[in-house]
Amino acid sequence: MANASDRPETISVQITDPGADDQQIHLWKAPKACEVVSSYFVCKDAQASGSAGAFETQNWGTAGTAVEGTVVATLGGTAVADRISAAVPTQGSITEGTLAEGDWLVLDYQETGDFVEGSVNLVFEVVYGIGA
Repeated sequence: MANASDRPETISVQITDPGADDQQIHLWKAPKACEVVSSYFVCKDAQASGSAGAFETQNWGTAGTAVEGTVVATLGGTAVADRISAAVPTQGSITEGTLAEGDWLVLDYQETGDFVEGSVNLVFEVVYGIGA
């Protein structure tokens, strides 16, 4: 029988348009050691060639003040291959998912042009008891 800590827990966060380029948004503080095992982003609005947001999820450590590593590689951007479609879940690529107790998961948002997000849903699955 699987241990309860082996089962992923879903963390879902919704944000609205960050309003400007180069924003860092604290999303979640790990209550105990864990590993992010999957990630999905869903944007309300589609990205275009001259206007898009790029989203990277980072580990900012227990102080929550500086980047300690990338958790989910950058999603989105103006290049055709990078664009996120409206209302279509886009799976993120986990770079380093382990978090220690108290580590902050932070969204780094970089904007090109004047991209207006109606909303963005960020969904993470974490497994507790695995981590730094």
